[in-house]
Amino acid sequence: MEIQPAYQKPKRVKLATNLLWLALFIGPAKILLDSSSISVVGSPAFLAGAIALAFVLIAFVIQSIANAKNWARYAFLAIFLVAFMLASRHISEVFSRSPLIAFLSLVQLILQAVALWFLFSPSGTAWFREMKARAISR
Repeated sequence: MEIQPAYQKPKRVKLATNLLWLALFIGPAKILLDSSSISVVGSPAFLAGAIALAFVLIAFVIQSIANAKNWARYAFLAIFLVAFMLASRHISEVFSRSPLIAFLSLVQLILQAVALWFLFSPSGTAWFREMKARAISR
């Protein structure tokens, strides 16, 4: 009887998760660099809590992607599409206020788009399907 090795995570999936972690950590850097222009609707504590909650939820989704949870790819795609629509409305205003923040925002979106490309590539899709099939057969 032949023992099959564990299905290796494709390099593209590993790279995608690393790109998503990098993009996630650009967010707090942008907030720190642009904190003076953030208009608070409600208290600063509420804003800090909302930012922390968003950070934790996105980190959970990225970790779930790394752990081969297929639903997490789609969840991140939905998050990306909403963020892209919101960012595209305001990028010219952000660029006029702070070219550095606008540049970091564009870098963040590009990193996320490339990561999604890798995650939904044929090798990424095949890996997620294989891992789901293995989980069901256990």
